[in-house]
Amino acid sequence: MSRWSCVCGGGVRRGVAVGMLVVGMSWPAVAWAGEAAQAEEDGLVTDRPDVAESSQTVAPWRVQLEAGVDVARTFGLTQTLTLSAPTKLRVGVARMAELHLESDVVQVQRASGQGQQTTEASGMALDVGGKVHLLDERGAVPSLGVLAAVTLPTGGALAQSGVGATAKVAADWTLTELVGLGVNLGLTSPITERAQEATTLVWASSFGFGLTDDLGMFMELFGESPLHGRGGAAWSLSMDGGCTLKLSPDLQLDAYVRAEQLNRRAALGGGLGVSVRI
Repeated sequence: MSRWSCVCGGGVRRGVAVGMLVVGMSWPAVAWAGEAAQAEEDGLVTDRPDVAESSQTVAPWRVQLEAGVDVARTFGLTQTLTLSAPTKLRVGVARMAELHLESDVVQVQRASGQGQQTTEASGMALDVGGKVHLLDERGAVPSLGVLAAVTLPTGGALAQSGVGATAKVAADWTLTELVGLGVNLGLTSPITERAQEATTLVWASSFGFGLTDDLGMFMELFGESPLHGRGGAAWSLSMDGGCTLKLSPDLQLDAYVRAEQLNRRAALGGGLGVSVRI
């Protein structure tokens, strides 16, 4: 999540009613905060490459595409190598509001263990949602935004999961001229019975560092924990870090590496990406 020109930026299902209520209640606050700053025209603010998303939104009538390639290796009795293409399309629809589509698009997974090896490819679920920027940073009060989305099963995911929803809050602080902190806190929840996930607390905390006007880096800790049991509920704790390089006011490249603990299984991963504003 690039909150400071070239620094960094970076995916919670609550239930449609809760998620839409959060955004709905935010519109009055948007009107009251008439002087709140929107995404600056001269600075690209992205939700990638880290997991924590920015509190800022895309400027009105601007379109921003954030895409990349992610590779993950999971260790255990069965080892898996997973390739995906995380992609997010963000469209500014008002001074402090945006709509977005987000998906890993396609996932290719190779599993090996106990003398067997399999390879599967599947289309991934699609998130349809939006973000509202509520407050600009003022003193100790952070820049605040709220996000909500509905997760729709598409492609191969259709046979494995149902509909879910996301609701979370994003807060950003400028600690010094070159250091910033971004925090996300939210919930994910299934809506239909075919969605096998438990209601889950999701959080992320990311430090961003401006090395030069165009080069930045980040370090982040994030995780998720089920709030109640439901078939295969799993917790995770992860750490990642990476860098961003701004090539122009509307174009940014990024790279990152990641270490994860998924229940009792360890995983390593990383990826490359690009963000472009039209």
